[in-house]
Amino acid sequence: AIGAFAAEIAARRRQEEAARRKSRSPYAGVNQRRKQLRAAYAASVRNFKAKLNQAQAMGMSKLRVKKMRAAFSSTGKIGGLFKTAQNYVTTAIDRNAANNAAARRKANRAAEAKAAEELRKELEWHQQSERQAALAAVEAERQAEEAAADAAAPREEKPWWVPSFSEREAQALVQAIPSVGIGSNRIPVPVAKIVAPGRMISFGTVTAWDIASNANPNIELRVDGYGAGNADDPLKFQTFGRVNVEKRELESVIRIPSGWRFSKGGFETSHGYSISTRAKWDGWGTTVSADMNYADVDVSGAGLKGNASSGVYVEVKPIQVLTIGVVVIALIVTPFDEIALLLAGVGEIFKRIPAFGR
Repeated sequence: AIGAFAAEIAARRRQEEAARRKSRSPYAGVNQRRKQLRAAYAASVRNFKAKLNQAQAMGMSKLRVKKMRAAFSSTGKIGGLFKTAQNYVTTAIDRNAANNAAARRKANRAAEAKAAEELRKELEWHQQSERQAALAAVEAERQAEEAAADAAAPREEKPWWVPSFSEREAQALVQAIPSVGIGSNRIPVPVAKIVAPGRMISFGTVTAWDIASNANPNIELRVDGYGAGNADDPLKFQTFGRVNVEKRELESVIRIPSGWRFSKGGFETSHGYSISTRAKWDGWGTTVSADMNYADVDVSGAGLKGNASSGVYVEVKPIQVLTIGVVVIALIVTPFDEIALLLAGVGEIFKRIPAFGR
């Protein structure tokens, strides 16, 4: 037992001596430095690969990433490649931050514009409500004045079988009477005529006016015709049509209100826009026209109502335009010798007519 213990102590001493000799070896520090360099290089490689993956995730092209990896594999150098990837990531982060800031500014501007638009609509609604309330107050005051005047007016005795009849009911009864057209005029001023002198197509400015009795606005009687439509409220969309029997003319009008209206001196005035179309049968001179009026004013009062409009127009003579079009196409597609033969035949026909044979 004592010999085994002495042998173990001797073995430990030999191991310690070998360790001391190894530590005193000139290559011990070099080996340790190599291990440290290998560990640092491996860490650099890991950092480079992670940074390159981050750059690819932030938008670096696959081709560029592939080239950088190939350069690393061929040279083993990391410094320049790592710096390139790091610069790309830094630039991408700055660019994303700028884009996010621009997006936030845009979203803020959109939110501010939306808030301003909502405020504008709210103010407009309040203004419209105030206008309607003012009009309602004026109408209520007018009705109160009419009621007071009606109550103060001396009344004649009426038979027991005659029911009471208010002024409003009388006005409603008057509205059942058709309006009677008194006069109208349309003044077109052409600025261009196409295919002169027939003026087959013309356009320019136009002014028109119309006056009638202020009765039922939806039915109109004229000396030369009649009209009907939906025109009882100038602040609403209106449509109206007229037939002029004497001139063999059809007219349709569409009026769009602008919401502008005022009353003064017993007259009520409203503004709007209108489109009117006309078709007048006159054989060879049949015309079709359209007026686009940017100003259309309705006025009513003193038992009369009137309308005045101003805008632009276009007028076409469809039969003449169609005939010329057919002739031009026929001349284009017909050979020249056949055209000469056709003209000669037409000349012979006109010679046989007495009016042309003299």
